[in-house]
Amino acid sequence: MEKQARYEWIDTLRFLGMLAIYVGHLGNQQSGRLYSFVWYYHVPMMFFVSGLFAKRTQNVSAKEFLKKKFGTIMIPYYVFGVFAFAIYLLFASVSVPDILKSGVRLLFGVKDVYWAQALWFLPALFLMAVLYYSLNKLLKNKWLVLGCCIILAFVFKYGIREAIPYEQFYPFSITYAFRYIDYYAIGDVLGSVILLREYRHKKILAVGLLIPTIYAILLFDDCDLLMIKEFNTINRIWPGQYFMELLRVFLLTGSQILLSLMISGWKLVREVGEKSLYVCGNEFLVKTAFTETLCMLNLPAAPGDEMQALLYCFIAMIIVVKCLVPGQKALIERIKP
Repeated sequence: MEKQARYEWIDTLRFLGMLAIYVGHLGNQQSGRLYSFVWYYHVPMMFFVSGLFAKRTQNVSAKEFLKKKFGTIMIPYYVFGVFAFAIYLLFASVSVPDILKSGVRLLFGVKDVYWAQALWFLPALFLMAVLYYSLNKLLKNKWLVLGCCIILAFVFKYGIREAIPYEQFYPFSITYAFRYIDYYAIGDVLGSVILLREYRHKKILAVGLLIPTIYAILLFDDCDLLMIKEFNTINRIWPGQYFMELLRVFLLTGSQILLSLMISGWKLVREVGEKSLYVCGNEFLVKTAFTETLCMLNLPAAPGDEMQALLYCFIAMIIVVKCLVPGQKALIERIKP
């Protein structure tokens, strides 16, 4: 099979996205101001990045599409889930009913599983990709598909959000798949332009991304320019809230793109980004094992500020790539259809 070309800045952007997710799951006390900051953009940005490559599988048959997506997303999901579940049973005291309940939730890709953490992203991505593929085959127009995805996302975020509790038993994290499908669709629409040019004129691009970066710096300092009184009317209505959320996410994503262009020469971060699937799937495992190891060595087991949180998560991600990926990758390749 022909190996797909890689984009160094996108691998770096994936690294930054997973770093933000790891930091966000530490909690407010351990990650300080980073906690609220990363929650503005990390998950939408990762779905956007996934959407950049949606076209690569749009022209295959439905059978081939499902086989490929199940093999590259769901098989790894189940492998990661078994590893995480084993660590959970090793370090936690759980009853048989709880074990059975967790096992069923893992099987059906339900989000509300404590020890799964970021694992929900994978079944949601699988369902999202299937839905997006189906819409493309049905409508045969990318703009109509984009419009449908925006309507779906808007309805699930604002229209029926009170009627559907997001943390209930929903297979394949379906509520989140619908909630974030707009970012996946926007990624696909922009992907043909972004990947074609690959940002060759980096200096010009960097200047263009200064505004998003300035916005991100101010937001980190708890100054959200999109919430100033001049925008009160827009922020009071649902369509306005939705537009502001999109704008906020893409401003912050722009700041992350600028950072990715600046550090894409660092091989280690590119390697972590390239293995972001494994980094996502092993979050609970590596954080639990890492924390227990620090405790046994009588070292501080939890970060105490923003810099410690970044360092802790960076080391955890490197452990995944260097220690877990080789064995898990071989196992997944043997299982895949």
